[in-house]
Amino acid sequence: MQPSGNSINFNNIYDNITYGILNALVVPSASVNATNNWWGDVSGPSGVGLGTGDAVNANVDYDPWLDAAYPDGKSISFVGAKQDTITDDTLDAIEEADTEVVVDGSANVTAAKYSDNPGSGFTGDIGKYIDVHIDDDTNVTELEIRVYYTDAEIAALDLDESSLRLKWWDGTKWVICSDSGVNPDENYMWAKVRATDTIPRLSDLVGTAFGGSGEPVAEPAVQKLEYGDAPDPTYPSSLLPSDGARHMPTTTEILGLATTADSKNFELDANVPDLDLFDDGLVTTTITAGNSAETVTFEVTDFIAPSPDLRVNILIDLNRDGDWDDVGEHVVVNQPITTTAAGIEEQVVVSSPFSTVGATPGATWLRITLTRHDILNPPWDGTMADAGLGWDEFKFGETEDWEITIEVPPPIAVGGEAYPVNKIAILAPWIALAALLAGSITWLTLKRRRA
Repeated sequence: MQPSGNSINFNNIYDNITYGILNALVVPSASVNATNNWWGDVSGPSGVGLGTGDAVNANVDYDPWLDAAYPDGKSISFVGAKQDTITDDTLDAIEEADTEVVVDGSANVTAAKYSDNPGSGFTGDIGKYIDVHIDDDTNVTELEIRVYYTDAEIAALDLDESSLRLKWWDGTKWVICSDSGVNPDENYMWAKVRATDTIPRLSDLVGTAFGGSGEPVAEPAVQKLEYGDAPDPTYPSSLLPSDGARHMPTTTEILGLATTADSKNFELDANVPDLDLFDDGLVTTTITAGNSAETVTFEVTDFIAPSPDLRVNILIDLNRDGDWDDVGEHVVVNQPITTTAAGIEEQVVVSSPFSTVGATPGATWLRITLTRHDILNPPWDGTMADAGLGWDEFKFGETEDWEITIEVPPPIAVGGEAYPVNKIAILAPWIALAALLAGSITWLTLKRRRA
């Protein structure tokens, strides 16, 4: 045909023996406009084109073409492509088409990147569509097609990276490649294609579109976990972002006789104190300020005694400021607990003594955490991170929080008068002077009697 002034658009050109369009004038000025035609294959025309449809020769402007027969087809094109003869090596078309093709054998290979989805839509589409074509599969044992992606692309689509696979367009629908997977370390999806035992087969690679797909990131399963339940915020308790101590529901060692297994992470009402119905391990509910050797009593039940080296750590908000991170508030550090008999009867334990000197009287919060491992690098503030332990070390045991009362110490009698403990420091110099004077008078009295 003579191209002068001719435009050939929105036609179905296919099943021709030699050429779909042959431009008899092969000078640039004689180019024919043959865009947006269907050439019998989604990959476009062959000849000077990279597809497998009817052929075109030089100076036929065929790009873009239609991805299906007119009038249903939409305009499509390749945005990058690379072609080479490969023998036991790799066609590197990463720059052109985000693709590598590893060839076991020898073939003339083309890899091209589509501008748009050349087939129908599908779930989990990552937006990458490539075409792989080999002229002759006689000398090929296997092709491995690799389509590369970025972490940002997958994160933006909220896809599970481990689920990524390649699909291929069989002419009517997208089908998962039978031998496909993902390499998350190098960020590519792969599909292996062989002569007989894969879908697609090597004989299908005559203009075959591939696309990447994945499954949405699964919603995290609601875990039944044992948390503390002091008010969160400000105590690190049952809101997961606070990173409070937490354990798996246990049938081994617990505080008291029952464990709650409350699933309270991320719940809006998780900052309501005392949600645990079975906070039953504490015997002591009051402590006294100003005591240099205070203790609390609690109960431990061990169903697999003798126990596997249990440890107890106790936190008390002594200054009542809404946390356990002040000096002296990690009151009991890694106290060993030894149980001797398994069963359903709890063992009463008295804590190691601790100081409440300087404590502020009033209502406050106490935490007891029972684990099989020492808290590393105390003092501890009640969080998993500050404990220096991983989940494996914390999953056994239990954490319970209680609201307790710090009581004002009883008054002390001095010279027949009762003084509150917080007044003793003021009176102490005068009491000492009085004692000194009393001693001096006694000495003078004795001396006179001897005289």
